[in-house]
Amino acid sequence: MLRITNIISHFAGLAAYCKLPTPLATLSVKTFAKLYNINIEEAAKPLSSYKTVGEFFTRDLKDGSRPIGDGIVSPVDGRLRNFGTINGDLIEQIKGRTYSIREFLVKPEYAQTFSNGYFYNFYLSPQNYHHIHASFSGKIVDKIHVAGSLLPVNDWSLTHCKEVFTRNERTILILDTSIGEMAIVMVAALNVGGIELTKDLNTPDIQKGERVGTFKLGSTVVLLFERKEFTPVSLTPDQSIKYGESIALF
Repeated sequence: MLRITNIISHFAGLAAYCKLPTPLATLSVKTFAKLYNINIEEAAKPLSSYKTVGEFFTRDLKDGSRPIGDGIVSPVDGRLRNFGTINGDLIEQIKGRTYSIREFLVKPEYAQTFSNGYFYNFYLSPQNYHHIHASFSGKIVDKIHVAGSLLPVNDWSLTHCKEVFTRNERTILILDTSIGEMAIVMVAALNVGGIELTKDLNTPDIQKGERVGTFKLGSTVVLLFERKEFTPVSLTPDQSIKYGESIALF
């Protein structure tokens, strides 16, 4: 099962970035945009400028499309799948299932750092803008890459499979901020074998709203915060959200 999903993802990636003659490339991009009801008016370039579906997937947005709000902000466009208090070492995967911080972040010291802290889980669908941004200003103090599976991260998979997020490939950034340490975890999934970073330990200082990475297709971002006195804004599980929108004040 695990090997099959990795193979499927490999070929899906090849297909997404397969270069076609310009008329066919434009047709494939337009078809993709229509299929997933993508707001093409937000794209920085006209559809005819994208040479592959994959290139359109990682499109930039027009300047000013996403104002940056107060406090801690959403790192992505997507669906706020769930959020809440971390129960000791355990984070809610989906109602009825949990996974361990210790296994998720690999390094044991971070299990202590984020124990009883706060988490947010964001899901990106093929419809969404696929760049990831910093939720708060800080300095990157650690980067961890975990090789793993490419299991689906849809609701069915999270309901029926144990600890999906600790089994899948992921890239972890630990930031030191004025409100304590924060983790940005980018989780790969079926058809998402590529996570590219634009910020890492070589360029550690980062401002809120600044781009930190890109998914080649869609997947999940999990934010973790230390146990601090901050107040989540009025949010509901499964709501749509845009990057830059406030998710907590302090």
